[in-house]
Amino acid sequence: MTAGDSIALQEVGEHPLGYRVVDLMLGGGRCHFLPNTTASSCRADSRDVTKLAQEKYGWTYINSRAEFDDLKSGKNVKLPLLGLFSDTDIPFELDRRNMNDIYPSLDEMARTALAALEAATKDSDKGFFLMIEGSRIDHAGHGNDPAAQVHEVLAYDRAFQSVVDFLDNSDTEGALVATSDHETGGLAVARQLHASYPQYLWYPEVLANASHSAEYLSRALRAHIEKTNESGKKLRHFVENKLVEEGLGVMDATDEEIELVISNPALSAYAFAEIISRRAQIGWSTHGHSAVDVNIYGYAAEALRGNHENIEVGGFLRDYLNVDVDAITSKLNSTSRASSEVSLLAAGMGDQALFGHYEERLQKNLPQ
Repeated sequence: MTAGDSIALQEVGEHPLGYRVVDLMLGGGRCHFLPNTTASSCRADSRDVTKLAQEKYGWTYINSRAEFDDLKSGKNVKLPLLGLFSDTDIPFELDRRNMNDIYPSLDEMARTALAALEAATKDSDKGFFLMIEGSRIDHAGHGNDPAAQVHEVLAYDRAFQSVVDFLDNSDTEGALVATSDHETGGLAVARQLHASYPQYLWYPEVLANASHSAEYLSRALRAHIEKTNESGKKLRHFVENKLVEEGLGVMDATDEEIELVISNPALSAYAFAEIISRRAQIGWSTHGHSAVDVNIYGYAAEALRGNHENIEVGGFLRDYLNVDVDAITSKLNSTSRASSEVSLLAAGMGDQALFGHYEERLQKNLPQ
């Protein structure tokens, strides 16, 4: 069983505590919930977690845009609710916006969750806790894809604004904390491209010209090769005109850049990303995580103003919510299954494993 498989079980309630602790989940990752007897599964075993969730823990399960729309922006939700709208990741926002009839946006899911949880807790003095993750910002950093990354940040900004609006307009007292566990990619603007003294410039308009992510274009390339078996001049023409010019909005790609894309289709996403990064004069220091300090953004969270150690964010939330984390930690440690579960997650979800998973998906051309 992989770490992702274990997390899927934990989220629906199958974990050391033995009961459900989550009321609502919306997003991607459906393949970890489906048995390996189905074509779109990525589980290592034959457990159907969607069935387990419904039959044992009482979840309502939806998996399509139409079913999401039936939630009426949170006004027609039966909790607990599990909504899985993509087998793996929901596509980058740069691509998703052209598939809005298939995948809901982060902002839509955030607003739906807020409305549903507010209604469910209107007679409670405990309120609710909601985590909203713009997870694909990290993926764009791993891929060194600046066009995908800027659209992911903007999508997160829209969700952030929706939470601020909710707090302003709701009778429910609340606080908003937004931060990151790390930076990815070591992004820097005003990249030096040549040996001569650099210009103090970067070109954001280059990113605005892109209509697709490097990941999307890489998948399109591999699908085209598989379908047509093209090579040589025909394939070069397809890459240059359809993918680079139409997909990236780059009209001056060099022969060397086109050849780099064609020479290794499995990892062509990196070549596409480099084409647009150079023209925007954006540099990257790594495909992994960096040690750059990350920002904390708060609303009604004055205690987090200024510089803080990362553990202080959790401390603030613990105190604000008035939860006894020591008691639950003690309970977890005393549960016989806890140590093996925690060890599995720790072993499976390290930084290297996460990046390897991203690269593996690129090479295997796994569907969204």
